[in-house]
Amino acid sequence: MDVLGQQTARAAAGSRGLRASSEAGAIECEETLDAGVGALRTADDSRPAPDERVGRFIVLERLGAGAMGVVYAAWDPQLERRVAIKLLLPPAVSDDEPRRQARLLREARALAKLAHPNIVGVYEAGIIDGRVFLAMEYVEGETLRARLERVASTRALLDLFLQAGRGLAAAHGAGIVHRDFKPENVLVGEDGRVRVVDFGLARALEARADAPVDAGPGAPPIASSMTATGAIMGTPAYLSPEGLTGREVGPAADQFGFCVAAWEAYHGRRPFAGRSVGALLRAIESGEVEPARPRIPLPGHVRRALLRGLRAESGQRWPSMDALLEALADDPRRRLRGALALAGVALMALVIFVGQRLFDHRARVQAQARCEDEASRVDVVWNDDARARLRANLSASGAHNVELLLAKTAPLLEGTAERWRAARYEACLDDDALGPARAACLDEELSRVTALLDSTEALESASAQRVVRAAVSLAARRPCEDDQALRQRATRYAAVDPAEVVAAHRRVGEIEALLELGDHEGARRRAAQLVVTLERRERPSLAAEAHRALGRSWEELQRGAEAVESYERAYTLAVEGGDDELAAAVAARLLWVESSLRGDDARAGLWARLARASDRRLGRRAPSAKVLAGEGMIDAHRGDFEAARGRFTAAVASAEAEFGREHPEYSDALNNLAIAVELGGDHAGARALYRRSLAIQEQLYGREHPQLSEVLNNLGQLEEAAGALDEAEALYQRALANQQRSVGTEGMVTAVSLSNLSYVAKARCQLDRALEYAAQSLTLRRASLPADHPHIIDALTEQGVLLVDLGRFEEALARFDEARRISDQRGIVGLEQARRISGQAEAHLRLGHLERAAALFGEQRAIYEDTLAPDDPERSFALSGLGRARLAEGRRTEAATLLRQALALAGDHHDVIHVALIELALADALDDRELEAAALTQAAAARLEPRRACYPAEYERARASSRAP
Repeated sequence: MDVLGQQTARAAAGSRGLRASSEAGAIECEETLDAGVGALRTADDSRPAPDERVGRFIVLERLGAGAMGVVYAAWDPQLERRVAIKLLLPPAVSDDEPRRQARLLREARALAKLAHPNIVGVYEAGIIDGRVFLAMEYVEGETLRARLERVASTRALLDLFLQAGRGLAAAHGAGIVHRDFKPENVLVGEDGRVRVVDFGLARALEARADAPVDAGPGAPPIASSMTATGAIMGTPAYLSPEGLTGREVGPAADQFGFCVAAWEAYHGRRPFAGRSVGALLRAIESGEVEPARPRIPLPGHVRRALLRGLRAESGQRWPSMDALLEALADDPRRRLRGALALAGVALMALVIFVGQRLFDHRARVQAQARCEDEASRVDVVWNDDARARLRANLSASGAHNVELLLAKTAPLLEGTAERWRAARYEACLDDDALGPARAACLDEELSRVTALLDSTEALESASAQRVVRAAVSLAARRPCEDDQALRQRATRYAAVDPAEVVAAHRRVGEIEALLELGDHEGARRRAAQLVVTLERRERPSLAAEAHRALGRSWEELQRGAEAVESYERAYTLAVEGGDDELAAAVAARLLWVESSLRGDDARAGLWARLARASDRRLGRRAPSAKVLAGEGMIDAHRGDFEAARGRFTAAVASAEAEFGREHPEYSDALNNLAIAVELGGDHAGARALYRRSLAIQEQLYGREHPQLSEVLNNLGQLEEAAGALDEAEALYQRALANQQRSVGTEGMVTAVSLSNLSYVAKARCQLDRALEYAAQSLTLRRASLPADHPHIIDALTEQGVLLVDLGRFEEALARFDEARRISDQRGIVGLEQARRISGQAEAHLRLGHLERAAALFGEQRAIYEDTLAPDDPERSFALSGLGRARLAEGRRTEAATLLRQALALAGDHHDVIHVALIELALADALDDRELEAAALTQAAAARLEPRRACYPAEYERARASSRAP
């Protein structure tokens, strides 16, 4: 939930805020096989956190863990590239750790010398904090296991394994054995290239294995997730017999594992089965493979080649990996076609066939070359010069964290560029009707990368912090993958010059880049100009997108009325033009603007219904995450936190499906859900959700980024509610420091941090300091929001309460009167208005305006009687105020009656000070009944004792009066 929505829900809940927290990483357990005995070992807790360094490399995020170590994504500032860092775990027990480390470093350096397209590159190896680390090539893609789930043809499957086999063959040629070949240790990049990874169990060919292990009937069960740490080195299900028994292994062992994996890919199950090492060995030695029908057609020559590679005796397998690959690639059917040609059978038909094939081949090669040229256009946009330019612009901004910003941003842009290259190549080759529309869409997306880079030319320190999120947003865009949207686009712009469409979309992309980087006024000016241009040219569909950009500019400038006007025009044009995607997006924005910026939940609800209607027209089975979250915010404003929790839970699922778990939208959805969960009373559940949200943001942005401030504020409020003031203050100060360090002292997030610090100061009885924070917060809110915004009302009320506590009643009354006036203008009634009335009444009472105070407390009492249950403890506040007013007028009997009612309703109210003050007032009203009065003051003294530093006069009065006659 954005800060505005957060503050509104805070007021609706009758509390100060919506909250959040962070959680330490969970223990990672890897199941290992140690000398044939299963054991558990936990990953080292001293893992590096985001922004920390391993050598010169800046850690970005944790990617995963295995029995050998933990893998992180990192940034190499020297060569300006993303890398993968593998930090190897120390052994559970080691008598010769220096020798082990030396061996690992030798192997890693041998791999670093081996450059092959089918082996992941190793850039550097070293030791840090007593642990070996490897810096390796970072591959965007998936494991071979994941890719095989989508492969449906023999040719595609065989090509994947031939590439992996060439990587193994190259390693064997360099004297390196993998020892743990399996589908999980093979990556398939987004470019389709296969790379063998994790030679972490490899040893030089001349190295000897450790002592053998017992592989008899008592050996442990086989699990494909196990990894050997003793004599058995590798995953048992893919190990050769020599590997399973701890004998010396060579390239033939990798050949065996390769054939097991390939057989499994074709059949859906491995060739040999066994519940223990001994049973598996016996199955292999029998030579009988498990009966299974291939899930993908298995050519005879491939089957024969794999069976030879699966023989128990290493000497009976293929003489080398190269020989196995040659056998796999040698399809006898091709040889037969050649023989027929030489024999002259059906010569004319064959000549025609071959000629056509040659023609088709030549055309295909030409098309591929042309499409590669088109795809390479991305190299003009993102290259070494662009990276250097980005660095220079970030440095010129004066940002304090240039290296971190570059480390986070450059890999995102790199990934965007590579995805664009692959998609543009495929679109070029695509011969269906959507090919041209997809290509045009992709060209516009590339222009957005250019626009973002151009927009960094005039960065300031504050806007530099926005670059990471802008790059994340760009990387998450997938508009060209939606076939329905592309069809609508082709229809919508059929009568418009394609060049005009591209130019208009390019200008919209430039405006959105300015918005992402915080130049809201510059974006507004450009959007307004584009609207005029397109309206004049009568291009309604294009004008709709320009109006949306203008609406977002007004929204970012906190100009709710103007934002609504522009968004509504965009929505109308989108509906008229049949652009359901744009209509749905604009309706979702209007939902948020009406609720969070203008405080009009009735109109927000209308836009929620229209957004859902657009989603249904798009064929979506559920609303988008943004719509669900907006509806949840409306529920929270009404105080229906159970309904809000349901909406936000659905929004989390939607965000995960749409964006994945490492995206800001998913983090925001978790934060929203946590707010509803906590306001519903489940603090433990909320804390866990907040911690997940914060952890994602720290991975995305680093620990000092201003984007974290909202979650930090929420977490601080959670800790404050639990009475942990030191922890709460530290979180608030961190949020404030992140904002001030990066984006200055302006903005609503800073205002929230200051308000929170004001509450902590008040809880510590530091009233002057609390008022200072509150005054700063009110000033920022006035600068950021419309003059009649509900958050201005809340800030005025908060400041009025502090001024009352300080005895500055005239100033307090002025704040309460202004809050009441704005509330009346907005038509606010009911419980929300009761808080302002209570403040006015209290100030008048302290100033001696008894008649006016009594009238206002009576007004508050009437509201409570109309809206609250008869036994609701909140009703005690109005009764207490009215009772104290009557007591000041000398009407003791009436006062005592009212105060007794208040005390009975308050009971064990969470606000013990409120209860104690009722008891003191009632004791004053009963001064002729000394025994009962003494009991009341005694109870009040006990309640005030923990807070006596904040209420010294009341505490001393209670102690002095707590005596029996």
